[in-house]
Amino acid sequence: MSFWRRLGTLAAVLALTIGLDRVGKLLAIALLRGLPPQSFLSGLFRLQYSENPGSFLSLGAGLPEEARFWLLEVALGVFLAGMLVFALVGRLRPLAVLGLGFVVGGGLGNWLDRVLYGNVVVDFMNVGLGPVRSGVFNFADLFLEVGIGLILWDQLRGGKPAVTTATAEDTRDTESR
Repeated sequence: MSFWRRLGTLAAVLALTIGLDRVGKLLAIALLRGLPPQSFLSGLFRLQYSENPGSFLSLGAGLPEEARFWLLEVALGVFLAGMLVFALVGRLRPLAVLGLGFVVGGGLGNWLDRVLYGNVVVDFMNVGLGPVRSGVFNFADLFLEVGIGLILWDQLRGGKPAVTTATAEDTRDTESR
């Protein structure tokens, strides 16, 4: 995959992920803040406004404000920038580039919240059955999971490029000699 194709792919994925995440969070702020949770599909899906001062499942929420700033704003911003550079110039297959785009896009969506809203992330969705429920999450979290899934799928494929018809014919010609 050429540099320019990677750049285009990453730009499109970042625009999609950050754009959808921002719209979802702005709607949550406007329509859900201060209201009780709204249940749908017999409680399977809930919309509920939440501000998360930590990271995944509020990990780090109890850290002092200064530590959270350095860890979840500064260090995370540098890490995401490094991942983006790696996605642009690393020796990666297209599916891994796409996966990294979703990971960086999701990470940037939550990072932007921290910068804009005083080191908290806006969450607003929750799924589950009865007492078994997910944590409250947002679109950025979903995009992170999609990206991780794509990267894992790429790795599970073993890095073997798909055999094209020409390659298969070349192999048969070589074996028959």
